Amino acid sequence: MRPMIKLRSLELAGFGIFKDPQIFTFSPFHIEMRANEEGKSTLISGLLATIFGLTKEEKRSWYNWEKPYHFYGVLIWEKDGETYYLKRDFENDQVELIKEGRDTKAILFQGTHKPSGRTPTRRHYERLMEEIMGVNTKEMAKTLFCATQEEITIDLTSRTLQTFVSGEGTRGYQDVLDAFAHELQTITKETKGIGTSSDKIKDRLLENLKKELDRMRLEWEGSNRLLPENHEKRRELQQVERDIAEIKRERERKEQFLKLWNDWERLRDEKVDAQEKQGTLERAIKSYQQIEQRYQDLRDAFLHTGLARFEGAPKDLRDRLEELKHLERQERRIQDIDNQIDEIKGSLEIECKDILHLPSDYISRLKDLKIMRHDKEQLEEKVEDRERRMYRQISVRRKRRSIFVGFITGVMVLALSLLFYPLLKSAGLGLIASVAIGLLAYKLLPLPSPDVSLSQELSSIKGELEDIEHKLRLAEMDLGKNAALEESKWADMEGRLKHRDGLISNLNQLIQMKEHQKEIMLKIMEGRRALSGYLSGENQSAEVTLKDLREYDERIKDLSSLSARMTGILQGQGAKSLEDLYQRQIDVQNKVLRLTKEIENLEVNYPALKDLSQREVSEQHQEFEAIKQRINYLKKQLEEKEIHKDRLRHDIAQLSGRGLVNIENKKEEIKELERRIEEVELERDALMLVYEVLREAITEYQATYKDRLAQRIGQYFKTFTLNRYGNISLDDTFGITIYHRDGYELTPDQLSQGARDQLYLACRLAVNEILTREGGPKLPLIFDDSFVHFDMERLKRVKEALDIISQQHQIILLSHDVLKFQHWGKM
Repeated sequence: MRPMIKLRSLELAGFGIFKDPQIFTFSPFHIEMRANEEGKSTLISGLLATIFGLTKEEKRSWYNWEKPYHFYGVLIWEKDGETYYLKRDFENDQVELIKEGRDTKAILFQGTHKPSGRTPTRRHYERLMEEIMGVNTKEMAKTLFCATQEEITIDLTSRTLQTFVSGEGTRGYQDVLDAFAHELQTITKETKGIGTSSDKIKDRLLENLKKELDRMRLEWEGSNRLLPENHEKRRELQQVERDIAEIKRERERKEQFLKLWNDWERLRDEKVDAQEKQGTLERAIKSYQQIEQRYQDLRDAFLHTGLARFEGAPKDLRDRLEELKHLERQERRIQDIDNQIDEIKGSLEIECKDILHLPSDYISRLKDLKIMRHDKEQLEEKVEDRERRMYRQISVRRKRRSIFVGFITGVMVLALSLLFYPLLKSAGLGLIASVAIGLLAYKLLPLPSPDVSLSQELSSIKGELEDIEHKLRLAEMDLGKNAALEESKWADMEGRLKHRDGLISNLNQLIQMKEHQKEIMLKIMEGRRALSGYLSGENQSAEVTLKDLREYDERIKDLSSLSARMTGILQGQGAKSLEDLYQRQIDVQNKVLRLTKEIENLEVNYPALKDLSQREVSEQHQEFEAIKQRINYLKKQLEEKEIHKDRLRHDIAQLSGRGLVNIENKKEEIKELERRIEEVELERDALMLVYEVLREAITEYQATYKDRLAQRIGQYFKTFTLNRYGNISLDDTFGITIYHRDGYELTPDQLSQGARDQLYLACRLAVNEILTREGGPKLPLIFDDSFVHFDMERLKRVKEALDIISQQHQIILLSHDVLKFQHWGKM
C-alpha cells in the first residue's frame, strides 16, 4: 500500500497579494473560507510554484507589485512517517529539499531548478519529485489534485493522464513498446512488423558483427601466407636491438667513467678550495686573537690611567671645559689688572695730557667747521649775485614806468587842450594841468618788483645762510680756542686722539674686569664643582683636563679602530663572533675530511681514476679526449642502428598492413566474435518474443482499466445526480458517453453546467481512486470553489463521497460561500 501525502503548511512571501511572509497550515480535511480576491487561487498557484517553479513570465505576473525584499515559498508535508521541507527562492530558482526522519536528516536536493530548459539538475529534481509525490510536472499536478471553478474539467484523452492511469509511471504502455522496438532496431535491421512496416536499410549491431567476422577470417588467411617473411624480419630486428643494447651499455660505461672522472676532479678542486678556506680561517682566527689581545691590553692601560672617568660623560663636556679654561685665563689676567691700570693712567698723563679733554671726533668737527665756513662763503656770494640781478630788474622796470607815464601825460595834455580849450584860455594852464595829472599817475602806479621765482630763490638761499651761520656759531662755541688749530696739524692730532682712545678703552675694560672679578671667581667655583668628577691635577685645571680628554679621545679612537678590525675580520668570513669563526673552521675541517674520504672511496672503487691521476697532465687530456671520441663514435653507431631498426619495423608494419596478424590471437578473436554474434542473435529473438507478448498483454490490460475507470465514474456520477443518469462508457480515445436513465445517450457538452461539473468531479475522484489502487501516490485533493453550481442535496452527496475519500487522501477545500459549507465541519 502506497503512503499518503499530507500537506502540513505552506509559507509564501512576495507572492501575489501576499507581500509579507504568510503561513497556511492544513488539516486532514481542511476547509478554509476566504472572500473573493483574498488569495484562494493565489494560494494554490503558490503551492504549485513552490513545487515546480516559475517561468520568467510567471515571475513577472506573481511577484508582488510593491517589489518586497523576499520572494520565496516554503512547503512542508509528511509521507510514510517522514517530513519533507521544500524551500524555493522564486527570484533566482534556488531550491533546497530536505527529508527528516525520526533520527535522520538528509539533503535530497540543493541547487538551481528552472521549469524550462534541459539541464541535469532539472532532470534530477523532477525524478526526485516523481519518486516522492508521484508527479513531476505542474500540468499533471493540476490535473490530478487541483480543481478550481474554472478548471474542474479533466481531459481523459490526455496522453500524460493515460500514462498514469495505465500504471506505467512516467512512461505509457506505448512508450514501453517503443523502447523494445528501439532496442531491437539497434540490434538488427530486420525489424519488419516491430514498430515499422519494413526492414531498415542501414546495418545494425548484428549485421556489423557478421561483417567484422568475415573481415577477421580474411586477415587470418592472409597472415598465413606472409608469416615466413615476417619471421625473418623479426629475427633481424631482434639482432639489431641486441646490438643497440650492447652499444648503449658501452656508451653508458664510458659516460659513467667520464662522469666519475669529472666528479673526482670536482671533489679534488673542492678539497683544494676547502683547504685554502681552512688556511684563511686559521689566519683570520690568529689575527683576531692578536687584535683582541692588543685591544685588551690597551683597555687595561686605559683603565689604569684614570681616563675611564670620561666614559658616559655628557656631550657638552668639552664645551664646558673650554668655558672653564677661558674663565681661568681671565682669572690669571685679573691678578695684574691694577698694575696695568696704573701704567695706562701714567701714559695718559704723559702722552695725552694736552688733548685729554678733547672729544674723540675733534678732527672730524674741525673738518665739518671748515666745510661750513666754505659753504657760508658760497651762500654769501649767491646772495650778492641774486641781489644784483634783482636791482637790475627793478631799474629796467622803473625806466619803463617813466616812459609810460610820460606817454600818458602827453596824451592827456593833448586831450585836455582839445576838450577844455575854451575854459583854459591858454596852453600854459593846460600844460600845468597835464603835468599835475602825470605826477599824480606816477605816484598812484605801484613800484616795479622783481620776478617771483628770483625773489623766492633769494629767500631760500638767505634761509640756508642763516642755518649755516647758526651751526657755525654753535661749532665755534663748542670748540672754543681749539677751533683755530692749523690744518697741517690735523693728521698728527688725529693719530694722538686714536692712541688716547685706545688707552682709555683698555683702561675701561680693565676697570670693568676688576669690577667682575668676584663674578668670575664664582663662575669658576661653580664650574669646578659641576665638573669635579672629570677635572685633573691638584689645582683641578680645565686646561689639563682638556689634555686628558684629548688623550681619552685618542685612546677611544684606537679601541674603536681595533674593534672595527675585529668586526671586519668576522664580516669577511661571514661570522658573527669568534665562536662562530671557530665553528666555521670546524665545518671546513670536516668538509676537508669528508672530501678526502669521498676521493679515497672513488679511487678504491675505480682504480683507473688513481692510475689516471698519476700520469702526466698531457696524458690525462689525451685519455680524456680518446674516451670522448669513442662516445661520439658509439652515438653515431647507435643512430645508424636505430635507423636500421626503424626501417625493419616499417617493413614489419607494411607486412601487417598487408594483412599480417597474430595467428593465435586472431583465432581467439574470431571465436570470441562468433560467441558474441550468438549472444546478440539470442537477445534479438528474446526481444522479439517479449515485444509480441507485451503487446498482447497491453491490449488486454487497456480494455480492463478503461472499463474500471468508466464504472467508477458512473458510480460517482449517479451518487451526485441522485440516479438521474445511468452508466458511463469510454471509447478507445477516452471519449465519454453518458446514458440517461430513460435510455438515451448524451455527451458532456449536452449536460447543464452543474451536471457537467458533477461529471468532471466524478472523473477526478475516479482517476485518483484508480491511481491509489494501481500503486499511484495518495495525493491531496484541492478544491477551489469547485461546487458553486451544486445545490444543497448534491453538496450533501459530495460531502459523503469526500468523507470516504479523506480516509486515504487529504482534502483541502477553499471557498467564499460560508452558508454552503457551514455544516461540513470546522472552518
